[in-house]
Order: sequence, then C-alpha cells, then structure tokens
Amino acid sequence: MKMKSLVAVLLLLSCRVCGVKAQNATQNWNPEGPLHTLTLCQRARMNTPNIAGAYRPQCDTQGQYTSQQCWASTGYTWCVNANGQQLPGTLTPNGSPNRPRCTVQNVTPCQQANAKCPHLIGSCCPTCDNQGQYTPLQCCGSTGYCRCVTTSGQDIPGTLTPPGRPRPNCIKTGR
Repeated sequence: MKMKSLVAVLLLLSCRVCGVKAQNATQNWNPEGPLHTLTLCQRARMNTPNIAGAYRPQCDTQGQYTSQQCWASTGYTWCVNANGQQLPGTLTPNGSPNRPRCTVQNVTPCQQANAKCPHLIGSCCPTCDNQGQYTPLQCCGSTGYCRCVTTSGQDIPGTLTPPGRPRPNCIKTGR
C-alpha cells in the first residue's frame, strides 16, 4: 500500500515538472483487480517497467489516456488520441513556449469504442482505419463472425457471416 501511495505522489510530481495538469490516476483504479476491468491506458501503465526515467502513460480518473502526455524525465509533452498514439506535430521539448494544446476532439467514435473495448479473448473490438473511421470489414476473432459496416460503424444488413464461411465482400455491399 505504501508503494501505491509513493507511485501516486511521484506521478503527480512528475506531471508538474512537465506542466501537465494531472488528476490522481490511482483513484478508481485497483491494480490488483481483474485484468478485464482495465482500460488500454491502465494496462499500458501496468506494463511499464518500474524504473526511474521510464515513460508511464497518464490516465484520467476513468482510465482513459489524458489528451496530453508527458515524459517526466525528459520534459517532453505531446498529444495523443484515444488509443494513446501520438498525434503528428505535437511533440515539444521541456521549456518550449509552444506547448501543444491537446483536445479530445481528435478522437473519432471508432477510436473511442476501440479504446473502451477490453481487448481480451471473447471481446469484439472495432477496427479503425488511418482516419479513425470504422474499417469496412469488421471481424470478431473470438467468434469468427464477420460483417460489413458503414464508416460510422452501422451494420450493413445481410453481410453477417458465420465462422468457416467466406468473408463478405464489403466493396460489393455499397461500402
């Protein structure tokens, strides 16, 4: 328990070094809890080596990536999307007067749904293209079912195929 408190204090102090406003990332998060309850950000934090100088992602109180990330040992900050991927052109060094202004407006519905999905065996997580839209073909690896969807993720009727059958041709279905 003392280690958890120490980690929380170090996290808050390290974010002040970078000038990032952080909330207590350990609030509402139980690292001893079942893995399926952890978000992508929380799992990334858990998988970070516990050594000085290592970058640890910052999560909000709901366990999602904060839009601005900071590497405390270097002072660099950058913006990320809902999956924690760095947004191009936002990396800034410590002391830079041009810190990025990160907003969650850069997150599409597909990216939000993917970020909230537990990514465990049995879960069907959406896949997004480079622009953050739903890919035309959505398949659930744990069940083997595939279907075609619109760019907003709506199922296209008549395209659901069971395992062992050829995947639907989503181009012919109007997508």
